[in-house]
Amino acid sequence: MQETAISQYIKSNGKRFDVHQFGGKWYILRTSLNFWRGRSNPSVTYTMMEPGTRTKLLDIVHYGAFAQVQKQIIGIDTQDKTRPNQFHWRGRSGLTWLLASDWTVLDHDPACQAWAVTYFSRTLFTSAGIDIYARQPYLSADKLTEIEERLQRNEFFAPYARALFAPGRE
Repeated sequence: MQETAISQYIKSNGKRFDVHQFGGKWYILRTSLNFWRGRSNPSVTYTMMEPGTRTKLLDIVHYGAFAQVQKQIIGIDTQDKTRPNQFHWRGRSGLTWLLASDWTVLDHDPACQAWAVTYFSRTLFTSAGIDIYARQPYLSADKLTEIEERLQRNEFFAPYARALFAPGRE
């Protein structure tokens, strides 16, 4: 069911995903991941690694107060051979070495320069969920509403969309 729902959602938006446009820093504006409750300023930066048989991204999640040293979660994302929107994440810092997860870019603006929506599978410590990313620490209320409503119209993603909240920001 999950793979079918993901494939149908991606196909319905009709956008071509380009991993090279996706790289760079993204702010997590909305999330259904409870990990972000009580934490502030989450962002993730994707950096292309040496090319190989599959594209790999260095994935660094930052969070915490700007006036202090921000905390990091580091991982490596390996792009799926046949589905360019899908990645396999493996943790590389602290206890995250024990964790793996699959995640998918469900939707994005045409050039991946303003916003994106990702779906991630569960790990040993976190549930599956959705993040809404933006290149800036804000996105118009109209655009956020449009993205959330599109997710809510999908039977599989609606429960995640209803659980979305804004993590703390300074």
